[in-house]
Amino acid sequence: MEIWEASHVATDTHSLASQFRRTPGCAGVRRPVCIDDLLTWAYRIELVRRDRPEEGGGAMRSSDTLAMLRALGTRVQLSGWVGGGFAFLEEANPPDADALRINAAVQRLDDLVIDRDAVGMTDDAAFAEMSAEERDAAYAAGRARVLDADGRFRSSLAAFVIAGAVLRRPRPVRLAEPVKRVEVAAPNGTRMWFRTVMQSAGAGRPAFPVEVSGFNHSRQRPYPGAYRKFRLEPAPAPIVAERIEYQAWRYALDVLVADLSDALERFQPIASRAPWWPWLPGGDEFEGITV
Repeated sequence: MEIWEASHVATDTHSLASQFRRTPGCAGVRRPVCIDDLLTWAYRIELVRRDRPEEGGGAMRSSDTLAMLRALGTRVQLSGWVGGGFAFLEEANPPDADALRINAAVQRLDDLVIDRDAVGMTDDAAFAEMSAEERDAAYAAGRARVLDADGRFRSSLAAFVIAGAVLRRPRPVRLAEPVKRVEVAAPNGTRMWFRTVMQSAGAGRPAFPVEVSGFNHSRQRPYPGAYRKFRLEPAPAPIVAERIEYQAWRYALDVLVADLSDALERFQPIASRAPWWPWLPGGDEFEGITV
């Protein structure tokens, strides 16, 4: 299965460290920086600095990378991670104040209501064989996997954003295989037929419908009114859930840009270059919708 990965965080950690170093004579001037690079700088350089000079600008070592990933752990995929503190920071060499402001804004993402709609979620060729009702059902099931009834992320959106910054990549999105309608068959491949009959529930109780075999073995043919059953492969709900996770991550980046605008001392965040619909031709533009 192919994985889409953006190249929008193209700057390596060494270059980020030098670019983000304080420059004499630039007090009060905010430099525009892509939110992706700001997050990478904050979480790979400033918030995990240990054993290096105040303005050394060195890259995070492999041991520091492992320390950050251990701090995130599997909680990146689980709910309940609230983050906020990094116990291994050196008090004598605190991180940049802007990095702390960025982290505070990231922690607020877990309270965010995701108000994205279903546009573009099932409009690609992978869902071409599905009916409108099946697409609606797939979207509803996928949304329920990711968001609660109030539209909040079931997992930690803050952890998703931090993980993307530490790993320097966005949420992965599969380029889905076409969803096919596959006939339900017996384990040996024999076609199966079904029918619904009313079954007695006992004296004084109403009968209720039960699905039973619809094949008449004595006559070697289906009963009148028998029907076949089909299932969708691959299951569309997990694909939609993955796409909602991606757009929640992308939406969070725009929220951070707005939240941190004019809030940082040295930087002015600008929007991510990651597309909104990487599974669709055009990415940021489709059917007249531009983000």
